[in-house]
Amino acid sequence: MNVIRRVPLTLFTLAFGYYHAAIGILAWQEYEHELPEILTLQLYLVALTWAMLDRKSLKLSPAPTVLALIGAAVMPPLGAAAIGDEVQTGSVTWYVVGVATLMAVLAVRQRPGVAFTGTAIMIVEVLAWGGLDGLISSGIVGAILIVITAQAASRAIAQSEMAASRYLAEAVSQNASRAAESAARQLAKRRIEQTLATALPVLELIKSKSGKLTKSEKQLARLTEAGIRDQIRARGFQQKGLVNAVREARSRGVEVQLLDDGGLETISSRDKSKIFGTLVKELGQVRTGKVVIRSVDQEQWKVTMVALQPGAEAPDVFLRL
Repeated sequence: MNVIRRVPLTLFTLAFGYYHAAIGILAWQEYEHELPEILTLQLYLVALTWAMLDRKSLKLSPAPTVLALIGAAVMPPLGAAAIGDEVQTGSVTWYVVGVATLMAVLAVRQRPGVAFTGTAIMIVEVLAWGGLDGLISSGIVGAILIVITAQAASRAIAQSEMAASRYLAEAVSQNASRAAESAARQLAKRRIEQTLATALPVLELIKSKSGKLTKSEKQLARLTEAGIRDQIRARGFQQKGLVNAVREARSRGVEVQLLDDGGLETISSRDKSKIFGTLVKELGQVRTGKVVIRSVDQEQWKVTMVALQPGAEAPDVFLRL
């Protein structure tokens, strides 16, 4: 869509700029020297065309900008040389409005400093050549208005782009927030479903027996409750092999406590598998006592495991993985 809008604007500006060159060509017989006028026309047409067709970004590239500034500085002396010793204005001073058009393009293309510098150079040169009367009659007033209008348009374009950028950033932020909220809701939903899938069979058993459970059923209820507690406060340890090893250890009467402080969030799946494998192996060798497995953040190690016996002075197992 930007290309479609730019094409007619580019064609209109080129046609407007070429019109001034055409005026100079039509006034050919009025010039005393032809070569300076030929150079003026060539420099103007090349600079204008390059400035309009450079489309890397809204801000004009350095090379066509420099050429346009050179054109603004060189065209008035060349035009004066083509006119001759006698000061004349009118069609022969087409280059005044031509330079203004070129500087207007620079202003719109986010080069306002260069545009006003080129315009000022042209004014000084035309004033030195034709005096105040020659400056005014050469069309300088209209030329200045063209550059000022272009600068106003440039500011409007810049503000429009800033507003569009802010709108896009806000839209992206809002979409990201909605996506994050949706993902969080989906994650919470999955966790609830997993918890219910674990708890419902036991709850239905308790309901069906009015709370009068056998020893084995009470053990099942305790293990289920501990597993649900792990799902809430130890999400990082919800790996199938480790979950089974923890359940088996608790079945043997070992008190197992899992705590997740985020240490597993920043490591690779391969490293996690190694850690879980070590935990499963060590946990399988514990027959009594208490085991605390904890993930830690901002340490060289990611998980600690401590196995303690009641009344013992030192742990049976102490690992930093």
